[in-house]
Amino acid sequence: MLYILIAAGATKAIIGEFVNAAVIWGVTTTNALIGYVQESKAEGAIASRMGTNKNGAVKAFTGAQIAKMDQRELAAVAEEGVVFARVAPKQKLRLVEVLQSRGEIVAMTGDGVNDVPALKQADIGIAMGGAGTEVAKEAADMLLTDDNFASIAAAVKEGRAVYKNIVKAMCFILPVNGGESMTILLSTLLARDLPILSLQIL
Repeated sequence: MLYILIAAGATKAIIGEFVNAAVIWGVTTTNALIGYVQESKAEGAIASRMGTNKNGAVKAFTGAQIAKMDQRELAAVAEEGVVFARVAPKQKLRLVEVLQSRGEIVAMTGDGVNDVPALKQADIGIAMGGAGTEVAKEAADMLLTDDNFASIAAAVKEGRAVYKNIVKAMCFILPVNGGESMTILLSTLLARDLPILSLQIL
């Protein structure tokens, strides 16, 4: 759209309608500047509404800012930052690697070809099932079939519940079975009659 308006302004200037050309270019430039300012504030506003702030503040970083950082600065920013906007594929990969180097378990969501390196590097790569490209789906560990980020939170909650149930079951089964096993083992070593029969164990 921007290129069309610039071309329209150039066409008006070529045919001698300089006032119209100036108006078109002026409006286009003003809109571009307003859009740039609003877009730079949008990341922080979205993060605030979602409640993803740290210590009451939303720290948002753009790809241009990340490009100027070395690994040490990026590591500090990765811990502080909440929102990373307009980030290039290499920068996504750098962010994943930096977080992993600090011992973090990293999940990465993506839907396009540009997300593939970070999806592969992440501990859990999550691709969009509906809007995602086939390449992203192949690179991912998990497929989000409804393209809804809330499903990730629900899946994590369900997974934690399953994990807790497994731990509880193991805490019950191991001592009981361990006691039975040790009783049978000691009876065998001491050449005594088995105090517990297999039918009783079952």
